[in-house]
Amino acid sequence: MTDAKRTGHTAIAHVDLHGVSVHGKDLSQELIGKIGFTAYFLFLLTGRQPDEKLVAITDACLVAIAEHGLVPSVQAARMTLAAAPDALQGAVAAGVLGCGSVILG
Repeated sequence: MTDAKRTGHTAIAHVDLHGVSVHGKDLSQELIGKIGFTAYFLFLLTGRQPDEKLVAITDACLVAIAEHGLVPSVQAARMTLAAAPDALQGAVAAGVLGCGSVILG
């Protein structure tokens, strides 16, 4: 196997035989165990370490949407739309078909 096949590089991450770096930071040495999930999520999006205020407001938003945003019918609709953005009717149908006696019942 050539070295080119053993390594990977994207705009966000670099992978080689020695490890994984994300936006220039070593994943296992500088990120895992040293940064929370929300801060890491924001770091992935922006490439910068977020400040405490941004992490707090993002956490608050995630808590607020978790009640209704993570139910199966919503997820089915979102994934269907992501798979076929030109077919909005498919996403609507997926959301409606996911409703039942527990969700929206």
